Amino acid sequence: MYEKTITFSILAYAQNDARLSWENKERNEYVAAVFDSLHLSASRNIVFLGHSRACENALKLAQSHSERGEDVISAILINSPGLRVHRGSRPRWIIAIMAYLARLQNSWLDYFLHPFLKFVYNKFIGLRVSDGKVAAAIIQPIMTMEYEKNKEVIKSVRENEKLIVLHAWGGEDFLIEPQISIDYASEFGNVNRLQCHKRDEKESEEVKNAAVDLIQNGSRMISIGFDKEGHYIQKFQADLLVSAIDAIVQRAERHT
Repeated sequence: MYEKTITFSILAYAQNDARLSWENKERNEYVAAVFDSLHLSASRNIVFLGHSRACENALKLAQSHSERGEDVISAILINSPGLRVHRGSRPRWIIAIMAYLARLQNSWLDYFLHPFLKFVYNKFIGLRVSDGKVAAAIIQPIMTMEYEKNKEVIKSVRENEKLIVLHAWGGEDFLIEPQISIDYASEFGNVNRLQCHKRDEKESEEVKNAAVDLIQNGSRMISIGFDKEGHYIQKFQADLLVSAIDAIVQRAERHT
Protein backbone atom coordinates (compact mmCIF):
# COMPACT_ATOMS: atom_id res chain seq x y z
CA MET A 1 0.00 0.00 0.00
CA TYR A 2 2.83 2.40 0.81
CA GLU A 3 5.11 3.30 -2.07
CA LYS A 4 7.69 5.39 -0.21
CA THR A 5 8.59 6.03 3.41
CA ILE A 6 11.14 8.64 4.45
CA THR A 7 12.54 8.55 7.97
CA PHE A 8 14.55 11.49 9.29
CA SER A 9 16.98 10.30 11.99
CA ILE A 10 19.31 13.26 11.72
CA LEU A 11 20.00 13.77 15.44
CA ALA A 12 21.74 10.42 15.70
CA TYR A 13 23.37 10.06 12.30
CA ALA A 14 23.93 13.36 10.48
CA GLN A 15 26.97 15.56 10.99
CA ASN A 16 26.25 18.77 12.91
CA ASP A 17 26.96 22.18 11.41
CA ALA A 18 27.40 25.43 13.31
CA ARG A 19 25.37 27.24 10.65
CA LEU A 20 22.20 25.33 11.53
CA SER A 21 19.55 27.34 13.34
CA TRP A 22 17.40 24.33 14.39
CA GLU A 23 14.30 26.46 13.78
CA ASN A 24 11.09 25.07 12.29
CA LYS A 25 11.45 27.09 9.09
CA GLU A 26 14.83 25.52 8.41
CA ARG A 27 13.67 22.01 9.30
CA ASN A 28 10.58 22.30 7.10
CA GLU A 29 12.57 23.70 4.18
CA TYR A 30 14.85 20.67 4.42
CA VAL A 31 11.90 18.30 4.14
CA ALA A 32 10.49 20.30 1.21
CA ALA A 33 13.88 20.08 -0.52
CA VAL A 34 13.92 16.30 -0.04
CA PHE A 35 10.42 16.11 -1.52
CA ASP A 36 11.49 18.14 -4.54
CA SER A 37 14.75 16.27 -5.11
CA LEU A 38 13.01 12.87 -4.97
CA HIS A 39 10.09 14.14 -7.08
CA LEU A 40 7.58 13.20 -4.38
CA SER A 41 5.24 16.13 -4.90
CA ALA A 42 3.09 14.07 -7.28
CA SER A 43 2.74 11.23 -4.76
CA ARG A 44 -0.70 10.24 -3.53
CA ASN A 45 -1.92 9.88 0.05
CA ILE A 46 0.92 11.71 1.78
CA VAL A 47 1.03 11.32 5.57
CA PHE A 48 3.31 13.38 7.82
CA LEU A 49 4.11 11.70 11.13
CA GLY A 50 5.99 13.41 13.93
CA HIS A 51 7.04 12.38 17.41
CA SER A 52 7.64 14.81 20.28
CA ARG A 53 9.51 17.92 19.00
CA ALA A 54 8.86 16.89 15.39
CA CYS A 55 5.08 17.20 15.84
CA GLU A 56 5.38 20.94 15.24
CA ASN A 57 7.05 20.14 11.94
CA ALA A 58 4.65 17.37 10.90
CA LEU A 59 1.64 19.62 11.45
CA LYS A 60 3.12 22.60 9.60
CA LEU A 61 4.34 20.37 6.76
CA ALA A 62 0.91 18.80 6.34
CA GLN A 63 -0.62 22.26 6.11
CA SER A 64 2.01 23.85 3.85
CA HIS A 65 2.35 20.90 1.45
CA SER A 66 -1.42 20.68 1.18
CA GLU A 67 -1.45 24.36 0.25
CA ARG A 68 1.22 23.58 -2.39
CA GLY A 69 -1.40 21.38 -4.03
CA GLU A 70 0.07 18.07 -2.92
CA ASP A 71 -2.13 15.13 -1.94
CA VAL A 72 -1.59 15.34 1.82
CA ILE A 73 -4.22 13.41 3.75
CA SER A 74 -3.06 13.38 7.36
CA ALA A 75 -0.81 14.57 10.17
CA ILE A 76 -0.04 11.98 12.86
CA LEU A 77 1.11 13.67 16.08
CA ILE A 78 2.66 11.39 18.72
CA ASN A 79 3.54 12.78 22.16
CA SER A 80 3.25 16.35 20.91
CA PRO A 81 4.86 18.97 23.20
CA GLY A 82 1.71 21.08 23.01
CA LEU A 83 1.28 24.84 23.12
CA ARG A 84 3.17 25.81 26.27
CA VAL A 85 6.45 25.02 27.98
CA HIS A 86 6.39 21.51 29.46
CA ARG A 87 8.54 19.93 32.15
CA GLY A 88 10.95 18.47 29.58
CA SER A 89 12.00 21.97 28.52
CA ARG A 90 12.44 23.46 31.99
CA PRO A 91 14.26 25.22 33.54
CA ARG A 92 14.57 27.33 30.42
CA TRP A 93 17.64 29.25 31.50
CA ILE A 94 19.71 26.11 32.07
CA ILE A 95 18.64 24.60 28.75
CA ALA A 96 19.40 27.91 27.01
CA ILE A 97 22.94 27.91 28.42
CA MET A 98 23.55 24.27 27.49
CA ALA A 99 22.18 24.85 23.97
CA TYR A 100 24.43 27.88 23.55
CA LEU A 101 27.51 25.96 24.65
CA ALA A 102 26.62 23.05 22.35
CA ARG A 103 26.30 25.40 19.37
CA LEU A 104 29.85 26.69 19.88
CA GLN A 105 31.22 23.30 18.81
CA ASN A 106 34.44 23.94 20.66
CA SER A 107 36.38 20.67 20.89
CA TRP A 108 37.90 21.52 24.27
CA LEU A 109 34.53 22.53 25.69
CA ASP A 110 32.75 19.54 24.13
CA TYR A 111 35.22 17.22 25.88
CA PHE A 112 33.53 18.17 29.16
CA LEU A 113 30.07 19.16 27.92
CA HIS A 114 29.16 15.97 26.03
CA PRO A 115 29.76 13.53 28.94
CA PHE A 116 27.89 15.88 31.26
CA LEU A 117 24.86 16.08 28.94
CA LYS A 118 24.88 12.30 28.44
CA PHE A 119 24.85 11.82 32.22
CA VAL A 120 22.02 14.32 32.74
CA TYR A 121 19.85 12.87 29.97
CA ASN A 122 20.28 9.26 31.04
CA LYS A 123 20.17 9.68 34.82
CA PHE A 124 17.79 12.59 35.39
CA ILE A 125 15.69 13.30 32.31
CA GLY A 126 15.16 9.66 31.39
CA LEU A 127 16.00 9.92 27.70
CA ARG A 128 18.36 7.12 26.74
CA VAL A 129 21.08 8.62 24.56
CA SER A 130 24.04 6.69 23.19
CA ASP A 131 26.61 9.45 23.58
CA GLY A 132 27.02 13.08 24.53
CA LYS A 133 27.11 14.29 20.95
CA VAL A 134 23.53 13.07 20.48
CA ALA A 135 22.50 14.76 23.74
CA ALA A 136 24.03 18.03 22.54
CA ALA A 137 22.08 17.74 19.29
CA ILE A 138 18.81 17.03 21.11
CA ILE A 139 19.02 20.03 23.42
CA GLN A 140 19.31 22.64 20.64
CA PRO A 141 15.90 22.18 18.93
CA ILE A 142 14.25 22.27 22.36
CA MET A 143 15.01 26.00 22.44
CA THR A 144 13.39 26.64 19.05
CA MET A 145 9.95 25.17 19.72
CA GLU A 146 7.19 27.63 18.85
CA TYR A 147 4.43 26.52 21.24
CA GLU A 148 1.56 29.07 21.04
CA LYS A 149 2.60 30.23 17.58
CA ASN A 150 1.29 26.89 16.34
CA LYS A 151 -2.29 28.01 17.02
CA GLU A 152 -2.36 29.66 13.59
CA VAL A 153 -1.19 26.42 11.97
CA ILE A 154 -3.83 24.45 13.87
CA LYS A 155 -6.49 26.91 12.71
CA SER A 156 -5.46 26.38 9.07
CA VAL A 157 -5.42 22.60 9.50
CA ARG A 158 -8.83 22.70 11.16
CA GLU A 159 -10.24 24.56 8.16
CA ASN A 160 -8.64 22.20 5.64
CA GLU A 161 -11.26 19.50 5.07
CA LYS A 162 -8.74 17.26 3.31
CA LEU A 163 -6.64 16.71 6.43
CA ILE A 164 -7.18 14.12 9.15
CA VAL A 165 -5.31 14.67 12.42
CA LEU A 166 -4.54 11.79 14.78
CA HIS A 167 -3.06 12.87 18.11
CA ALA A 168 -1.76 10.30 20.61
CA TRP A 169 -0.46 11.14 24.07
CA GLY A 170 0.68 9.35 27.23
CA GLY A 171 -0.62 9.88 30.75
CA GLU A 172 2.77 8.85 32.17
CA ASP A 173 4.87 10.90 29.76
CA PHE A 174 7.85 12.03 31.86
CA LEU A 175 8.41 15.07 29.61
CA ILE A 176 4.90 16.34 28.85
CA GLU A 177 2.17 16.79 31.45
CA PRO A 178 -1.23 15.20 30.63
CA GLN A 179 -3.08 18.52 30.94
CA ILE A 180 -0.86 20.05 28.27
CA SER A 181 -1.84 17.21 25.91
CA ILE A 182 -5.53 17.55 26.77
CA ASP A 183 -5.45 21.31 26.14
CA TYR A 184 -3.54 20.78 22.90
CA ALA A 185 -6.24 18.43 21.60
CA SER A 186 -8.93 20.98 22.51
CA GLU A 187 -7.32 23.51 20.17
CA PHE A 188 -8.38 21.36 17.20
CA GLY A 189 -12.02 22.15 17.90
CA ASN A 190 -14.50 19.35 17.28
CA VAL A 191 -12.12 16.60 18.37
CA ASN A 192 -13.16 13.02 19.05
CA ARG A 193 -11.46 11.78 22.22
CA LEU A 194 -10.63 8.19 23.07
CA GLN A 195 -9.03 6.96 26.28
CA CYS A 196 -7.12 3.75 26.96
CA HIS A 197 -7.03 3.39 30.75
CA LYS A 198 -4.61 0.50 31.14
CA ARG A 199 -1.89 -1.29 29.25
CA ASP A 200 -4.07 -4.21 28.34
CA GLU A 201 -4.25 -6.03 25.01
CA LYS A 202 -8.03 -6.26 25.05
CA GLU A 203 -8.58 -2.57 25.84
CA SER A 204 -5.93 -1.49 23.32
CA GLU A 205 -7.76 -3.54 20.68
CA GLU A 206 -11.07 -1.88 21.59
CA VAL A 207 -9.55 1.61 21.36
CA LYS A 208 -7.89 0.72 18.06
CA ASN A 209 -11.21 -0.46 16.61
CA ALA A 210 -12.94 2.67 17.90
CA ALA A 211 -10.31 4.89 16.25
CA VAL A 212 -10.63 3.03 12.94
CA ASP A 213 -14.44 3.35 13.10
CA LEU A 214 -14.18 7.09 13.71
CA ILE A 215 -11.88 7.50 10.72
CA GLN A 216 -14.04 5.37 8.45
CA ASN A 217 -17.15 7.30 9.49
CA GLY A 218 -15.73 10.69 8.59
CA SER A 219 -14.05 12.04 11.74
CA ARG A 220 -11.18 14.42 11.01
CA MET A 221 -9.79 15.19 14.46
CA ILE A 222 -9.06 12.31 16.84
CA SER A 223 -7.11 12.41 20.10
CA ILE A 224 -6.21 9.20 21.95
CA GLY A 225 -4.93 9.28 25.52
CA PHE A 226 -3.07 6.28 26.92
CA ASP A 227 -3.13 6.57 30.71
CA LYS A 228 -0.33 4.03 31.24
CA GLU A 229 1.93 4.97 28.34
CA GLY A 230 4.91 7.31 28.43
CA HIS A 231 6.86 9.23 25.82
CA TYR A 232 7.18 6.45 23.24
CA ILE A 233 3.68 5.56 22.13
CA GLN A 234 4.95 4.69 18.66
CA LYS A 235 6.93 1.85 20.27
CA PHE A 236 4.23 0.34 22.47
CA GLN A 237 1.08 1.15 20.45
CA ALA A 238 2.50 0.60 16.97
CA ASP A 239 -0.33 -1.74 15.92
CA LEU A 240 -2.95 0.90 16.72
CA LEU A 241 -1.07 3.60 14.81
CA VAL A 242 -0.56 1.39 11.76
CA SER A 243 -4.24 0.40 11.75
CA ALA A 244 -5.27 4.06 12.00
CA ILE A 245 -2.99 5.06 9.12
CA ASP A 246 -4.35 2.17 7.04
CA ALA A 247 -7.88 3.42 7.70
CA ILE A 248 -6.89 6.99 6.75
CA VAL A 249 -5.38 5.82 3.45
CA GLN A 250 -8.37 3.58 2.67
CA ARG A 251 -10.73 6.48 3.35
CA ALA A 252 -8.73 8.69 1.00
CA GLU A 253 -8.82 5.98 -1.68
CA ARG A 254 -12.60 5.77 -1.42
CA HIS A 255 -12.91 9.50 -2.02
CA THR A 256 -10.50 9.59 -4.96
